[in-house]
Amino acid sequence: MRAGRAAEVLEATRSAWRRDRRERLARPLGGGHLVVDREPELIYGPGGDVVGVDAWVRQFDRAGREVRIDPHRRIVNPPTVHEGAQDPAEAFYRVVEDSVVGTPNARGWRTRGTVTTVFADTGDGTIDSSNATYSTARSGSNLAATTSNTDLFIGQGEFGGEYYISEGFLSFDTSAIPDTDNVTAIALALWQLSDESTTDFTLEARQSAWTSGGLTTADWVAGASLGSLTLLASINTSGIGADGAYKTLTSETALLSATNLKTGTVAMLLCSSRHRGNNTPSAGTSEAIGVASANDTGTTHDPKLTITHAGSNAVPMFTSRPARIWKGRPR
Repeated sequence: MRAGRAAEVLEATRSAWRRDRRERLARPLGGGHLVVDREPELIYGPGGDVVGVDAWVRQFDRAGREVRIDPHRRIVNPPTVHEGAQDPAEAFYRVVEDSVVGTPNARGWRTRGTVTTVFADTGDGTIDSSNATYSTARSGSNLAATTSNTDLFIGQGEFGGEYYISEGFLSFDTSAIPDTDNVTAIALALWQLSDESTTDFTLEARQSAWTSGGLTTADWVAGASLGSLTLLASINTSGIGADGAYKTLTSETALLSATNLKTGTVAMLLCSSRHRGNNTPSAGTSEAIGVASANDTGTTHDPKLTITHAGSNAVPMFTSRPARIWKGRPR
């Protein structure tokens, strides 16, 4: 899957680059410009397999002054669909732009720091539990695992005398990040489809041991046991904002040392704080949020991890040059 997407993105970006005989590409961004300094290249995993595509970029404000960002942007498992259309080149550049805007990393300006965006693997899904008794539903009852939906609904509610509780499961292959690199920041972002929380709750991302691509009802975690799983990130539905946008969860320090980070797949469980806290939903109410899944395959709405990292021997770039002014025009 990753190799196919990466190859499709690379071919699309290089075809446009060579057709226009570009030395560099400039795209409007935030009133200024994002300059892509070289043709995108493939990213390889530790086993030599293709996993993504990268870009070297600089950002300039509306006055043409260079903005402090990390220049190296890598997209693992890159999307190929943008705004419902198959457009690998545009999908790639939009993700790169989102990376720059969301994670400029001013501290790493003109260093060889890297920001890698890892899109979730397909095979993610939800496990649903239901019962007329809340404590039974909270523990796990009539369990059903679903891995084919393009959305994930996490939370709980009561409808028609039955309590329903849903947990979500995500995984991200981070093995393309060098083991020797220092990871300084990680952010989990989910594309919000709907906020159905009549009672607000905190959406929690916790460390999980589920196996990517093999979700079964055995991966369900009883509400009483959720607190024992390491909290990685969270966001409260109160004031979460409009649907149709990425929501970035607040990261915990523990996310920097998540199991398998840099060496393999980081697996997560998404749950409601009210499910964990044993809070019974009121009759006829919903306490749930819907987000896009990775099975919304290859789109710019898939769940993503943005990881800032650099080698311990990273050295400054362009240190002998003054701040540059961009005088070109987008092509």
